[in-house]
Amino acid sequence: MCLIDHNTAFCVSHEGRLLVGSTTALEEDGFLPIGIVRCSPCRQFLCVPSEDGRIRIYDSKSLIFREYNTKSSLILSVTWLDSIGVLVSVDGARAILWYLDGTLDPDASFRIPKGRHPWLTYAALCGSWLVCGDANGSIFTYWQQRKQAEGLIEWKQLFPSIHGKNGVTSLAPCGACLYSTGRDGKLRKFSVDEEQGLQMISETKPLSDCEWLERILHYNDEMLISGFQSVINCDGMLIVSFCLSQCCSRSSFCSTWTGIRHSLRLTVAVDIAVTISSFMKDTFILRM
Repeated sequence: MCLIDHNTAFCVSHEGRLLVGSTTALEEDGFLPIGIVRCSPCRQFLCVPSEDGRIRIYDSKSLIFREYNTKSSLILSVTWLDSIGVLVSVDGARAILWYLDGTLDPDASFRIPKGRHPWLTYAALCGSWLVCGDANGSIFTYWQQRKQAEGLIEWKQLFPSIHGKNGVTSLAPCGACLYSTGRDGKLRKFSVDEEQGLQMISETKPLSDCEWLERILHYNDEMLISGFQSVINCDGMLIVSFCLSQCCSRSSFCSTWTGIRHSLRLTVAVDIAVTISSFMKDTFILRM
């Protein structure tokens, strides 16, 4: 499921139909979506991949779409690059980039470091650097230009499994710095040099109770961090609790049960849509 706002949600049914709300289904004309729906950070665009290697990017308001062909039999992940482009991880440890204002041809293709889980989990632009994180917990950089040369682009820097082996969950540029979070529960700070790339400055565990951190949010010049912790409820069952805290004071902003049983070892992909109105109302939209 993907929440666009307080009133609109998109999801893919078991029959492979893209649903808007609970009743409206989009006719797909042979386009069979898989269970991955990714909304852009601006909440306007929706990326839906299909079983045969195509992706469609919908405008969430008009439902008009553009279709791209990865020419691959397997799509492993979809990662938004801000709200200007989308990176699609495919088989062969590759990621394909399309800009929304470009043509239907790929703007660039990147080689992903090999590992047990060779797909991207997050991406961010830092000046001329494209910084990516993967499901193996590694962070790596590419020298980014709008129109790249033919062939696979190799990474320039690699920090292998810097966030353990369970994945990088977010990358947040902030001036001349970059912050990263992962499922190791760590927050890492990097300096960004236009020529040299990334250099790690510090490593902390801002939320001691959280097993992994999920997202960095900036609000009113403050840094907020969301994360998850496993707790035992009154029935003796291990379940997962979501929390949102201020980074500097480490004080909890909100905490709520997700209802997910930790024992099921589900991979939780959480997209937190936080708007000014939701902060004012002390409510947060979570997508599990």
